[in-house]
Amino acid sequence: MQRSLTFVLAFLAAGLLITVRSDAPPASTFVLDGGDGTNLTFALNIPSNSDELYFHMSGPAGNDWMAVGAGKEMKDSLMFIVYTAADGRNITVSPRIASGHSEPTHTTDVTVVLLPGSGLINNTYIVNAKCHGCRKWEGGFLDLKSKTQSMIYAVGPGDYLQSDLLDAGIRRHEDFGQFTMDMVQATGDEGVPTNTTSTSGAASVGSARIDRDYGNAFHALAMTGAFVILFPLGVLLLRLFEKVILHWLNQAFAVFVVVVGAGMGIYISLMYNKSKSFNSAHQIIGIIVVMLVFAQMTLGFLHHRIYKKTQRTTPMIKVHRFAGPVVILIGIVNGALGFNFAGENRLIIAYFVVVIIVGLLMSGAIVLKNRHQRRKNVYSTPAAQNFQEAYVSQQYGSDIPLRNAGDPPAYAPPPGMGRPMV
Repeated sequence: MQRSLTFVLAFLAAGLLITVRSDAPPASTFVLDGGDGTNLTFALNIPSNSDELYFHMSGPAGNDWMAVGAGKEMKDSLMFIVYTAADGRNITVSPRIASGHSEPTHTTDVTVVLLPGSGLINNTYIVNAKCHGCRKWEGGFLDLKSKTQSMIYAVGPGDYLQSDLLDAGIRRHEDFGQFTMDMVQATGDEGVPTNTTSTSGAASVGSARIDRDYGNAFHALAMTGAFVILFPLGVLLLRLFEKVILHWLNQAFAVFVVVVGAGMGIYISLMYNKSKSFNSAHQIIGIIVVMLVFAQMTLGFLHHRIYKKTQRTTPMIKVHRFAGPVVILIGIVNGALGFNFAGENRLIIAYFVVVIIVGLLMSGAIVLKNRHQRRKNVYSTPAAQNFQEAYVSQQYGSDIPLRNAGDPPAYAPPPGMGRPMV
């Protein structure tokens, strides 16, 4: 009797398990092993009786965003980008379309509705969602008959983004890669996928690639280096050594650095939505400063060329001397605006500390040079020369100025000393 009861219970449990499994919506699932116990998971369900999509996404919240997109590359890809909400406890899912290898733009043609179970749980992004308008979008579509639909994924850097805005700015990805999904396997009854622990109906294409955003650092280093160090150094070289060639070579190199740094700034601006239109204070002032730098270089060159021919100064040198420090000061201030524009306000204090230190060192060098020059000038005045002559006359009992005394007499031994030894 006990064996029969055990058999019946086992049969009922197996039947219940089969029923539960048969009720699970069909799905294709991609799981990327993060290698440290964290996975990036994307599971897709395609209802056969509607135009909607259901999907599950999860990944570590240590990155400020994660994303999955449909397509072989970023251009024309529909992406679901997930980041922490403003309250720090929930999540924001932003549907976006990329126009190229730049920050994707939020699209209002696609709507993502978060379903129960979504949120920021145990430092993990968890998304259970239903999507309207996700099968076809401007520039692309899902091939529902494909067993190898191209997909992409990416995660952002470690900075902590918190926003409820669907168009919040995101930084360049840190890791990215490709995979494929079986659309046929994912098609059937509707529902959020529940098989999210292992890959099924999907395959990775290659390995994850590491990407680093060195452009911002290069732009900041080039521009701050030019205006905080190189341009002031050119002024210092002219004051200390009074060599125009040293001044010219240094400033020419500084202009080259500015051109390269500005070019990188333009390239970076085209990558992000907030800077594509070039209407921020930092960008506008930056363009003006670059133009002023070229004007300064032209004035200095023309003045020097005319001076070599005529040995006379020109009005251009007055403008050049006045505008130089002004342009440098504007460039330094714009550097601080640049850190603010990039969201790196914590660097502004350190930046001005460096500016003050460099300014004090260069000012000290000029003060020492001027002090040395004043002493040299004092000893070369007629009064100083007369004093020296009077001192020599008093010491040696002669009224003949030292500068007119001529050569000293030849040496002759005293009487009785004989010839000097050789």
